[in-house]
Amino acid sequence: MAAPSAPKDKPRKWKYIANRWPNNFPEGTQQARCWCGDLCVPKRCDDWDDKHGRWFWMCPNYAYDKAKPKNPYDYPPSPPPLCSFVEWIDLEQDSHHKSEVTYEEQRKWNHMFELIREEEREKKLKIVREKQRLEKEKKEQELKDLHEVEREKKRERDCRAREEAEAEEDASKRKGKYPRWTQ
Repeated sequence: MAAPSAPKDKPRKWKYIANRWPNNFPEGTQQARCWCGDLCVPKRCDDWDDKHGRWFWMCPNYAYDKAKPKNPYDYPPSPPPLCSFVEWIDLEQDSHHKSEVTYEEQRKWNHMFELIREEEREKKLKIVREKQRLEKEKKEQELKDLHEVEREKKRERDCRAREEAEAEEDASKRKGKYPRWTQ
């Protein structure tokens, strides 16, 4: 006779409670036996969904519950039979764990929205910084142009002053050695 297949809603994560019965088990709960005949161990589901906090029975030889040995010589000579027995003890999730799941979902949504808002803030700040940079470059260019215009005016004044000085010098050479009022 073949063993039945593992339940489809088996948890992905669980806590192992060795030799400890939870206090909230219903009265008269008996320790279950799995398909391979061993006594099952109680475990608590840690998935963040509608199974969070629920207790279930699991075979101690469960295929995915083995701790990896740290030394290759720690492997047993022959592996124990693997079993995929899982049976839920709690058929419904209690209100405490429901509130934990909703709180965790709300926290994740809030975190996601905060990340989106942060991205939007960074985009706006980047746009503002780009505008400031362009304005600064524009002002610097205007100052450069103004400075160049002033330098050009100074050069023109200097050229006119030189021309006038040369003209006066030429005129003074033609008239004589002393200024006109002394003559």
